[in-house]
Amino acid sequence: MVRTYCTLLAALTGFLLTSCAAPEKPPIWKNIKIGDLAPRLPPESNQPSDVIHLYVYVFEIPASDANVLDNIWLSLYTQPLRFNSRSAFTMNLFAASFGQPQDWNPIADILRIAGARRAEINSLILLDGQPKDLPVTAIDCEKTIFYTSIAHRTEGVTVGPGTFSLRITMQKIPGQRGVCNMSVQPVFVPPGKFRLPLQKQFESPRSFVFDALEVELQISPGNFLLLGPRKYTTDKAGLSGLFFSTDIPRPVVKLYLLLCGEIPD
Repeated sequence: MVRTYCTLLAALTGFLLTSCAAPEKPPIWKNIKIGDLAPRLPPESNQPSDVIHLYVYVFEIPASDANVLDNIWLSLYTQPLRFNSRSAFTMNLFAASFGQPQDWNPIADILRIAGARRAEINSLILLDGQPKDLPVTAIDCEKTIFYTSIAHRTEGVTVGPGTFSLRITMQKIPGQRGVCNMSVQPVFVPPGKFRLPLQKQFESPRSFVFDALEVELQISPGNFLLLGPRKYTTDKAGLSGLFFSTDIPRPVVKLYLLLCGEIPD
């Protein structure tokens, strides 16, 4: 059953945007359910009938409180998740968990106590089976990134300039209503073609898919995938530091909450 949500769009405008330093007022989001997170999209008469709605919330936790990550991951479930290599996923300091509507409030309490804030919201419209990239961080020069491969080897790839993104694909399952397969994988995406120096012709810089870090699951409206670091690191030569930490304007850990919205029949 598809639910239309808008209550927490207003609540999340103030949700953790200031710290929880006003004890005289109870948090306005205290009893809000995960299903209330998603905003109502305006109707579009020319919108294809096979679109799937996904809402991506980015939460920032002060680096000084990064120890709450353990509590967050222990509060959710990994059994529904499928990995290309669970061990490589872990060795790259990535973590992911699955949650249902009733699992949200404990996570919200942990975030509130840690002084987290909601930094960003993205409403994505995905066509069935077609990937969409969510930009995370950009680099303006060539850079070598080290990661653990599926073969459990430390490998390096030189990329840049361009953007590190999360590539998200959602695909309906034939014969099953209100459920789809979702996959998420880190990628490096170069900008459009650019002119190299001197007489060289137009060439495309290199793109790269980090397939060792792909995670998949079956998901229904109101359920969510939480993606973040296993622990806080500032190492920008590794993927976890690139995707899940920033020091602007202050050192923080980033968590991505991918909430499944409407899935057409």
